[in-house]
Amino acid sequence: MKTVEVAGNTYPVRDKLRALGGKWDPGKKVWTVPEDKAEEARTLVASPPPTEQRAYRPSRCKLCGARPNQRGWPRIYRNGVCSDCYADGED
Repeated sequence: MKTVEVAGNTYPVRDKLRALGGKWDPGKKVWTVPEDKAEEARTLVASPPPTEQRAYRPSRCKLCGARPNQRGWPRIYRNGVCSDCYADGED
């Protein structure tokens, strides 16, 4: 069976390349895939890596409705409460 070398940013799609029948060649630092799967493998490598999902951060306080200024104050915590309301609740 003929194989084709596929290089590039393969790390994010290594599991998919393995599912296509690809094997990692550590000496050459490339993946070798069957010739009939080469186009699909190149498409996988050429596509941008999947984006990471970021944690939700509220943009305004759920108690007083304050929004941070350009310097980031009052700070809005992950629970949705600003630093001013949080300080008031501590007293």
